[in-house]
Amino acid sequence: MRAAIGWTFLLLITLVLTLEAAAQGWTSHPHTDGDLQLLLPLAESVIVSDQKVTMKHTSAYHPYHDESDFRQTAQLISTTFKLTAPVDPIQKQDLLLYRFTLNDTDTTQATLLLIGFPDGRTQLSLTAETVQASGISRLQNLQQQWTTQLQSLGLQSNWNVMIQGNVGKDTNESTTFQQLGITPFLQLRLTESLHAQELARYEDTNSLSISYHSANFDEPADENTKKMNLQLAVHRDSINGQQRITIATPAISIAY
Repeated sequence: MRAAIGWTFLLLITLVLTLEAAAQGWTSHPHTDGDLQLLLPLAESVIVSDQKVTMKHTSAYHPYHDESDFRQTAQLISTTFKLTAPVDPIQKQDLLLYRFTLNDTDTTQATLLLIGFPDGRTQLSLTAETVQASGISRLQNLQQQWTTQLQSLGLQSNWNVMIQGNVGKDTNESTTFQQLGITPFLQLRLTESLHAQELARYEDTNSLSISYHSANFDEPADENTKKMNLQLAVHRDSINGQQRITIATPAISIAY
């Protein structure tokens, strides 16, 4: 029961973060494994420890009429992704939830969620992340596999790619973020390598979040627009001064 509550709480947090990103102008569009290759050099130039890569796909799926119908949808997902479906869905906060866990390796973890909302809508959410830096190759292989399986369901993959890690400590509360995680060096890399143009920023005592538009992540159909498709955030631990940076396309949908 505690596990069910915990995963439902995590689900609700994820939905809130996704809505926040959408409010900032994030519009979902197809992303490929090339997005990770664009972000990695930038992230690795500033991250000094605990690097983690997260990939997520979230999309609407077939509506359902009742719990029996939802179970049949879960069975289809189980067959498509070659995963064993739990016998019963988790029921919490008026939601129905099936959680499928892939056989984790020493380098990656992966989870698939099928969510049923009270109004009959469903949502399919796939999340994979590295446990060790050596898991990036495995993550990319899994992304390609999932993309093919999503296509077999009639779904186009929309990958949310995030890289997170520590960039050092600072215990001087008067130091600005321009001198901390988002340094002139990093800003130069954003401009030169990703052609990033700042759109908006949010800052408080220990966090800074900046949304950008980068032509590198444009689709041909929206190359003339300036919508958010890149986000960077730095959070500083108020106790030990440890700074954590998160770089994502098209937006950050995990806690930073």
